Amino acid sequence: MFRPAKIYHATVILNEDKVNTLINRLYELGLCELKESTIELSSKYSYEEVKSLDEIQTRFNNIIDSLEGYKEIIQPGNRLKRLFSPTLPKKHKSVLYPTEEIIEEVEYHLSLIEPKILERLNRLEKIKEQEQKNKFIISNLSIIPDIKTNIFKSSENIKIFFGLISTSSLPKIKKELEEKAIIGAEEHEKNRSFLTIFTTSEEAANVEKILHSVGFGRVDVPYEDKKPTEIINSLEKEIDKLQNEKSKIDSFLAKTQKVYEKKFELLSEELDIAKQKIIALRNFKTTKAFSVVEAWVPKKDLERFHNTVKETTKQYYIEVDEKDSAPTLFKNAKLIRPFEMVTELYSPPKYKGFDPTPILAITFTLFFGFMLTDAAYGLIILAFGWVMYRGIGRINDAMKKFAIILMAFGISTTIMGIIFGSYFGGFFQEIGINLPVPIDSMKQVMLVLGIALGIGSLHLIIGLIAGFYENMHKGSFKDAMAKQGVWLIFMIALVLFLLKLNLAGIIAIGIAIVLQMFFKFLEEGIVPSLLSVFGLVVLLEICFLMPG
Repeated sequence: MFRPAKIYHATVILNEDKVNTLINRLYELGLCELKESTIELSSKYSYEEVKSLDEIQTRFNNIIDSLEGYKEIIQPGNRLKRLFSPTLPKKHKSVLYPTEEIIEEVEYHLSLIEPKILERLNRLEKIKEQEQKNKFIISNLSIIPDIKTNIFKSSENIKIFFGLISTSSLPKIKKELEEKAIIGAEEHEKNRSFLTIFTTSEEAANVEKILHSVGFGRVDVPYEDKKPTEIINSLEKEIDKLQNEKSKIDSFLAKTQKVYEKKFELLSEELDIAKQKIIALRNFKTTKAFSVVEAWVPKKDLERFHNTVKETTKQYYIEVDEKDSAPTLFKNAKLIRPFEMVTELYSPPKYKGFDPTPILAITFTLFFGFMLTDAAYGLIILAFGWVMYRGIGRINDAMKKFAIILMAFGISTTIMGIIFGSYFGGFFQEIGINLPVPIDSMKQVMLVLGIALGIGSLHLIIGLIAGFYENMHKGSFKDAMAKQGVWLIFMIALVLFLLKLNLAGIIAIGIAIVLQMFFKFLEEGIVPSLLSVFGLVVLLEICFLMPG
């Protein structure tokens, strides 16, 4: 507690042909974290092997991603059921197959479904494009008059323009094209008119230039010996056929996704493990005769690690030492472990550093309860956490930890609510049910404020003590006194004043000021040393001027 677990650095030299066997055993047992060897030898890392695995994994993931949208939609009620009463997943026996066998199995399944899936996905794209095209044509056809569309088709001598234009631009168009074209206009909607212009091929360029200057929007339609309503009817029937085809494809893809979902999950995990094993070889340095591997091994697993190497090969050399660059592995009591996720939200401690998780577990829970302070809400949070713990917590370790934190918050909030007599606020008092109120926060304001300041001060003192201890542990007496010692003495002085030991309090304040000036002088000089005193003096004045 308060320190991460001890981690050893292990260096193993073994026969080159035993490397893959050792990797498989270490993955199965999860005893260590491999690190790149610092010894100047060639690496066993195979770029071509990783490239081959990447290619098959990319194809496989592409199929998985393509089918992701066809998963069964989980209804809200089912989501709650999965949260509070999930179906326990079926256990599958895991075997670390050789990479070649995994790739062969993935290739086999891809050969069965990849062509069919890609063919249907491509067809879906074409259906989507055709639907959009048909809808665009329908929208254009709905604009023009209900006459045969081939009448709008230009000929060798006659050029026809038709489309939409702002109604306010019509007078200008009629004036400029009066002698160059025949103009027909019909109001389409508010401030927009459908415009048809017939002109000669010689005047077409000038007419087009004038139309462009006033924002003429050309309408493209198929030129057929049919009216727009007839063409629209035909296009809508085509869209219906496309929708039916799309539904059949969607049904096939949804069925395929459901059939292969569990198999895909297993194969995806096997591919990831295979890739990690290959990349792990990068950490091995090798010659034709032997290989070297380095690993971080927790103290509790060191003996099993040694035995694993011994079982893998009879000819080996192992060296174990401790390094400050080791990774951090938490080591806390069972009830404290869930709060490690809170510590990680800020910053995990360095190896051999101070682990604040036990303190954080207490203070974080206490502060939450003090802020919410309602017994009824606390019981609800406690019940919610318990149901989660007994539900999804059985299959999801992260949710299990979160549920334990919620239960701790619920207990803290309930206790604080009972102390301050709060049950859904003042609901019960409002309806005439008088419950015990040990501390009335509305009448005993200064007491509540004092409790809040006391808890905050205690939290601050614990932090200062922890920092002081950590610096002393590192052998940095100066940092311990300058960064934490001065403020600890100052806090002691405040406590002495509260206990009416004024002379002792003044002496403690004097010591704190002298130490503050001394350490600031050593770091930055005389002026910052003198100015630094103001912080202590101002804080002292605030403490003494507070009511009560």
